[in-house]
Amino acid sequence: MTKQLSIVKSLTHHFRFHITVMLNLLLSLSVIIQSNNKYSEWIHLGFNSTMNMKVDKLWPCGWWMSANVITQVVRYEALTGDRSAVPVLSEPFEAAKNDYEGDFINEFYDDNGWWGHAWYETFLITGDKKYLNMSKSIFNQMTSGWQEDGKCGGLLWKRGATYISAISNGLFNLLGARLYEATGDEFYGKWFKKSINWWFESEMYDESQEMVRDGLNDECGGTGTTYTYNQGMAIGPLIEAYKIFDDKKYLDRAEKIAQSSMINLIKDGALSDHNEAESGDGVAFKGPYIRHLGTLYRITGKHIYRDFIIKNADLILEKDYDSETQSFGVHWYGPFLRKDSSAHACAMECLQEAYSILE
Repeated sequence: MTKQLSIVKSLTHHFRFHITVMLNLLLSLSVIIQSNNKYSEWIHLGFNSTMNMKVDKLWPCGWWMSANVITQVVRYEALTGDRSAVPVLSEPFEAAKNDYEGDFINEFYDDNGWWGHAWYETFLITGDKKYLNMSKSIFNQMTSGWQEDGKCGGLLWKRGATYISAISNGLFNLLGARLYEATGDEFYGKWFKKSINWWFESEMYDESQEMVRDGLNDECGGTGTTYTYNQGMAIGPLIEAYKIFDDKKYLDRAEKIAQSSMINLIKDGALSDHNEAESGDGVAFKGPYIRHLGTLYRITGKHIYRDFIIKNADLILEKDYDSETQSFGVHWYGPFLRKDSSAHACAMECLQEAYSILE
């Protein structure tokens, strides 16, 4: 009898789980169907495609790129009220946290930062402290890469290396700000103040181009290509600095970067990166940019940012969608190149921002 009761309880729990998932999905569909927003159907279709691309515990793209796919999924759920993916997200959290060095840590500080943000965003929609605690743990580990006594200062790109990259510092800046806002812990507040002000005074920002270079050379000067994700991961923390310190110099810098990149990082009218399809990581760059450009629009209300997002979203739908694979590609100006979960997630970020703007 005890064994039979155990089986019944197990089946009941299993049944309730699937009913909950189905109810969340139906609720999401109801919201989508009732909306007059022209992007509603597309983001729902794209969300399903994202979930169908998942293989085993993660998506078939790079380690850090999977963190960005999770971020895209979570932001979709925050936007629409859909919670059907929440049970699915616990799978990569539990299964992948044992990879590399454990707890989403490897030797690359930027990789770690992407995972810190993915789990922070997951915490926001679930309220589950295990995600917040993981994000805090990742940030704490990242502080070990800070070059307090180094020639140039800042956060290293990789443990044991000397290169100071823009992306590792941008991710570190923003994660510190977010954790400070979430917890009120001055540990994060002090780190954010130190790191954002170091960044602000560094030559990572190229005044002649009004954009962010890829990193610092051995003489602490800006060097490398002005990739879209470096612009986005500068705009995001600068907005947070403006909010936290009430100092408009941070917002002014964010707007300069945004407006310059909207002119200079363009191909055939669409946001684009140099060799974005050939560089391996480049397929994943535009999503973080457009994500933080959306935040800049919500802070300033300036239609220049709104119009840019909508223009790119419309180009994606017109030129970069493949009906056979039901996915979006890497070249937003078209034509569709190939199915890629990371490129698809980036395009989804743009469509989600456009959807949010019109709601």
